[in-house]
Amino acid sequence: MKNFRKILSLMLSCSIAGLSAVSPSVSAVDSNRNFPVQYDSTKSGESKVLNSGDKPFKVFEIYNAYYGITTTTTVKTTTKPITTVTTTSTVKTTSKTTTKATTAKTTSKTTTKATTAKTTSMATTKTIPATTVQTAFTTIETSSETSIQTTTESATTEIITTTSTFVPFCNGIDVSQYQGNIDWQAVKDSGVDFVIIRAGYGKELHQVDPTFYRNIEGAKAVGIDVGIYWYSYADNSETARREAEVCYELIKDYSLEYPVYFDIEEPKHSNMSIAQTSVIVDTFCSEMENRGYYVGVYSYANFLQSHIYRSVLEKYDVWVAQYSDSLTAYNGHYGVWQYSSTGQVSGISGNVDMNYCYNDYSQIISANPDPNFVPPETTTAPKALCDIVNADCTAVDWSESDKEIAMLAVNNSGEEPDFDMLAENIADAKAESRKIGLIWYADKITSEEMIEDADKLHNFIEDYQLEYPIYLDLTNLAITESELSSDEISELIKAFCSVFDTDKKHYIGVRGYDDLLTDRVNADIYEEYDVWLVTDDDKIRFGYKYGVISRLISEDDISYYESEFLRNYPAIMITYHLNGF
Repeated sequence: MKNFRKILSLMLSCSIAGLSAVSPSVSAVDSNRNFPVQYDSTKSGESKVLNSGDKPFKVFEIYNAYYGITTTTTVKTTTKPITTVTTTSTVKTTSKTTTKATTAKTTSKTTTKATTAKTTSMATTKTIPATTVQTAFTTIETSSETSIQTTTESATTEIITTTSTFVPFCNGIDVSQYQGNIDWQAVKDSGVDFVIIRAGYGKELHQVDPTFYRNIEGAKAVGIDVGIYWYSYADNSETARREAEVCYELIKDYSLEYPVYFDIEEPKHSNMSIAQTSVIVDTFCSEMENRGYYVGVYSYANFLQSHIYRSVLEKYDVWVAQYSDSLTAYNGHYGVWQYSSTGQVSGISGNVDMNYCYNDYSQIISANPDPNFVPPETTTAPKALCDIVNADCTAVDWSESDKEIAMLAVNNSGEEPDFDMLAENIADAKAESRKIGLIWYADKITSEEMIEDADKLHNFIEDYQLEYPIYLDLTNLAITESELSSDEISELIKAFCSVFDTDKKHYIGVRGYDDLLTDRVNADIYEEYDVWLVTDDDKIRFGYKYGVISRLISEDDISYYESEFLRNYPAIMITYHLNGF
């Protein structure tokens, strides 16, 4: 059998028939673990705190202030982040003892020092906290017009200063059963603009938050805008989908002014791969989107920064938690910042989470859910044929093949790859409307050499769009005939793939024979990367999920591998902005 495989290994560079089956999911990797779902009210609050001092909750107070300053606020929506801009208008003096308030607007982006004036009169001001970090979907530019009026015996001097700064659009809280029985009128009177209410947790209908119905009806009765969040215990796409179904059943009779947020922060989620958590997030959010809801993702800043693909976050709104004076641990877009867990609000006994909102959701969400939403049709990949060709050593005549998919083999000739030839073959294949993927044939047995090879390929593919994954192939005799242990082979895989993980822009897979992937590769690899399974037998031993399978076909004294694609890879690349898309 091994001698036969040596012959077949050479045959893999020949054309093989490919059959594309229905794509069950656009997930990169699905976990095979099944954790029991048990409710634990403990949140990962310690992960949200970067310093010891929570900001005092004074954002809703209106108080008499300094030297007769009166502030009025005008809000307009823009699409670019705003930095603080202060400009001062002309000073005019008149002999009248009273004047009308003068309004001045400016679009200048030049920062100047504000002019100050001594005065003995009194007025009121409202202080709104600004944020130092912001790349939200919708940015709020606030023009604050401040009049300082000083009255003398013979003249009135009026100085008008206009300041543009990035500030929260409004202020809110989030609540669950742990806030107890809430006096919503008192909450409203304290200045709370919105509330995000926990609807439930887990994947069962009985896991509704005990106070959900009372809270949502109480908040709506007094005119507070409402969003909801669902606390997740999902450990794979199937349980995330079930959580979305349960969430929908519990909230479907209510209209919302704020998003439906998916709360992912369980300790086990931080131990999963970025691929797993991204699939879980995208599954829940897309399920709710397909029911017409405007959705978002909630977690603590470090988790959002490092445990979810940015291409997934960019599809949805974001609610980020970091308990500090400024948001520093996450640099992506967001609409709501949860900045404290120790707020004090009238109508609520004990502490409550405090939030700043930077989006005018009344302009973003016309209705949640959208009554006119039409669910998208389910799409499947068209049937296609596949060529596997050595593309780094000789020119390929694409006119001799009518196959849609071109999997270009690199480093399979026994010589140093010719990347100029590879570039020429990619260009010619694209000109013939082929869809492209790459297979790098591993022939090194040290991690250092694997990283060196991966760097070469990574640097090359930066300029290309690939509709299909980049596979590390393990069928070369240098691997299959080696004495490497499962730990050593797994380390080689991790070393190669880690180069592509640094920017998280590429879809990586592992390709190999059934017995090698089953017996000589550690299972944790399959939680990180997709698999292309090659088998000589009708009975498959490999017990994990895979995206492509090649089966040995023998007929009329001819043997070849026929490949079946189980995922709609072009859709994955476009949806998640991977491989150059």
